[in-house]
Amino acid sequence: AFKLDEIFFLLPSYSGASGDNFEHFENVANQMKNLFKINDEVMKLMVMKRLTGVAQIWSVSLQNLMTMNLQELFRSMKEVFSVKTSSLELYKRLEKRKWNVRESFSQYCVEKQILAMPLLLQESELIDYIVEGIPDTQLRNQAKMRKFSKVTDLRSAFALIKLQQNSSRISVVCYSCHQPGHIAARCHQDYQQYSRRNQTSPRGNLIGTVDDMQDKLTELDIH
Repeated sequence: AFKLDEIFFLLPSYSGASGDNFEHFENVANQMKNLFKINDEVMKLMVMKRLTGVAQIWSVSLQNLMTMNLQELFRSMKEVFSVKTSSLELYKRLEKRKWNVRESFSQYCVEKQILAMPLLLQESELIDYIVEGIPDTQLRNQAKMRKFSKVTDLRSAFALIKLQQNSSRISVVCYSCHQPGHIAARCHQDYQQYSRRNQTSPRGNLIGTVDDMQDKLTELDIH
């Protein structure tokens, strides 16, 4: 019988970089599994411990990693890292991925980053692909105007924004008069009237709607 710590390093590390061959890594893992009669769960843990670099970052971003079996893990890795997938196909997948109403902007960014990993893009290029995947034209243009240099800054700026189903309108209400359709900086109501109202009415929340995207982005501190 073999001890796992004695055979662990027979499995090569895998970084997901362009020089690494995923098929070779998968074949060695399966051969070790059969030769040493290692069960799937233990082999999966060994595979995960041998991931480095981009591949390791990719693995920890998977929400269902712990429930995957060994073959499901290999299939997911193959979709992302297999050398049989052409660069053109990877770029198409990256361009096709759009932000949708069922997810937060942060979730969308993570998925986009995972798709971009095999392409080894510069951060500025990745930001361009993330921005182009924003379906709302006005939001997309505002993101371009900001000229973000870091993905983390882009994610923070859009953290509070949620897409509306079949609409580019964002909910907002004036903090002064509590009426929808504008922000306090553009409120035309008399200040004294607002003061009287404010004594009996709590400050508004983001519950109205507005067509003016500049108002929306000003309210959310996106200039």
